[in-house]
Amino acid sequence: MSEEVERGPAGAVSYRIRVRGELDTGWSEWFAGLRVAADGGDTVLTGRMDQATVHAALRRIRDLGLPLISVCSTGEHMNAEDRTPRYLGAAFLVVVLTSLASGAATAAATGSGDIADVLVTVADHTTLLHAAVLAGLLNAVGILVLAALLQAVLGRHGPVAAVTGVLCWTGESFFYALQQIASLALARTASDVHGPGGLNGPDAASYRSLGELLAVDVPRSAGTILMFFYCAGGLLFYRLFFTSRSVPRWLSGYGLVAVTVGIVGAGVELLGHRLGLLPYIAILPFEVVIGVYLLTRGVREDMDEPSRQRNRS
Repeated sequence: MSEEVERGPAGAVSYRIRVRGELDTGWSEWFAGLRVAADGGDTVLTGRMDQATVHAALRRIRDLGLPLISVCSTGEHMNAEDRTPRYLGAAFLVVVLTSLASGAATAAATGSGDIADVLVTVADHTTLLHAAVLAGLLNAVGILVLAALLQAVLGRHGPVAAVTGVLCWTGESFFYALQQIASLALARTASDVHGPGGLNGPDAASYRSLGELLAVDVPRSAGTILMFFYCAGGLLFYRLFFTSRSVPRWLSGYGLVAVTVGIVGAGVELLGHRLGLLPYIAILPFEVVIGVYLLTRGVREDMDEPSRQRNRS
């Protein structure tokens, strides 16, 4: 956004008028010295105005045939400086970091190869696996916080959609926590393998089956289900971002495309076809970008009233 013009008649307050269509800065003189700036296909007029100046500017906008989007006084503009969207941006980044940390530590602690090799590796890296579980549990809590902050920011644009999104991400958090429980059980199983008999004793087949369940089956199935819940909630939240224009539409549109591909991929995986990380690779960059954007810019509050009404319906 452009900076507001700090001048105007006595009793004036700062206003920001947004219209559809782009005007160049040469129109500033015609609008009595208001600052004119293009912004993503719209034009924003800013300056200090009294009521007479505001109405005069609106008449000139009408004369030009430009659709009016919003008129915001200083008090309304300060809503855009609410810290909640910035907390939301920080939450996106924290969830990304804890997810990456947990995944990397789990991969290092479990290794690869035959399940017997995995159990031996886990037994040698129990502390690292416990650290991965801790990071994973922090991520599960972060998902709940992130969902609550999204509801706080977007709830007024679509209360039902926002609450449904929170429920979806609560499901995601549950299955993420389930993965961590499986990791703790895997650590205990790997410790028992080092006991008498272990993988060479009469219970070797049971250890292998249990290890396969905890190291492969539960994490894989829970991971697919949690991504389904994430993408379902993301479709709701990111659609609210898109329709409310709270963030640039190219950004929310990218998020919608990413989670649409993701939910299709999760559905295919739930039908028994392994796709790996391929359907989800676009999600991580989106979360980083929107996290940085919200942390540094907050959200745009100057959407038009008709859009508010449509989003509430």
